Amino acid sequence: MAKIVVIEDEEAIRNNLAMLLRIEGHEVRMASDGEAGLALVRAEQPDLVLCDIMMPRLDGHGVLKALQAEPATAGISFVFLTARADKSDFRSGMALGADDYLTKPFTREDVLQTVAARLHKSQARRRETAALEHSREQLRHEIDQAQRLVANFVDPGVADIPHLACLMRPREIAGGDLLLARRRANGNTVFLLGDATGHGLTAAIATLPVARVFDEGIARDANLAELLGLVNRVLKRLLPAGMFLAAVLIESHPEAHRFTLWNGGMPAIQLFGPDGTHLGEAPSRNLPLGVVEDAEWHFEHLDLPPASRAYACSDGIPESHGAGGEMFGMARLRDSIAAFFHQEDRMARIDEAIAGYLGNQPQHDDIALAELALN
Repeated sequence: MAKIVVIEDEEAIRNNLAMLLRIEGHEVRMASDGEAGLALVRAEQPDLVLCDIMMPRLDGHGVLKALQAEPATAGISFVFLTARADKSDFRSGMALGADDYLTKPFTREDVLQTVAARLHKSQARRRETAALEHSREQLRHEIDQAQRLVANFVDPGVADIPHLACLMRPREIAGGDLLLARRRANGNTVFLLGDATGHGLTAAIATLPVARVFDEGIARDANLAELLGLVNRVLKRLLPAGMFLAAVLIESHPEAHRFTLWNGGMPAIQLFGPDGTHLGEAPSRNLPLGVVEDAEWHFEHLDLPPASRAYACSDGIPESHGAGGEMFGMARLRDSIAAFFHQEDRMARIDEAIAGYLGNQPQHDDIALAELALN
């Protein structure tokens, strides 16, 4: 049967109710004032509470307010017991969230009928809650599986590109940050770092068409402007309004010691010399991809010393917030790159620096950093 808590300051009424309910097979716990009753309900998590209104220390209205404010107890059925029968008192109790009202003196039939009705509705509510939680768990499982499936579409070509290093840390299993890289027949390397609107599964799905179009463009030796046009047209056609792909596109020309850079809505590309000196940056001068059908592409062509490096990142790095609320920022990223520039595990060390700055703060966005050396 059910577990019922009776909160009543009059001993005779409290004991009579307990005896009546136990005869019916219910498990009963009792309290003689509001504060003790509130603690009892929190501890016992009963199916039903019968509570007097006028009590010392904490009245019935205070007990109900406290229970309604806590997720663990807000759904427990609650019936007021009172000797006051005026309509204003009835309305105030029901407005607080009480399920029913028993006016003293009440008969055995009054109590049993009210308890039976409340328990029936309480059980129905619990079945609905259990069914809803089951549905939510199924949905969470399906989303988790979908994220893992999308995450498996990591570009296999990136690992085969020499002089390219990356850090990819999605906020969820799959994220909206994308890194693609390919080598041309002439030895040049082309890489694209993208950041789709939002994060999680929706953002990850938005990046899936880009890899195919990118590969097709490289296979036919498309130049950077043609490559951007191919990707832009696909995204403009497929993405819903309000979604786009901020991106950086870089081509290294090792024979000419040159980088060709394109930045559309991403943080400024950071440029470092072979000795770790910061040489400058290339800010965004273009719209993100997928925003307008026909866009003009503005490139930068930079001649740099051999072994110079270009670093591109998503906004998840500079916009990460530390414990004090201040953002990590691009200055800290530049300092981290310079500090670990000559270390083989520099990307891992930079990741540790970002994680250390975050501390116990949650990661609010996908984090991506890519390094291309002019070798």
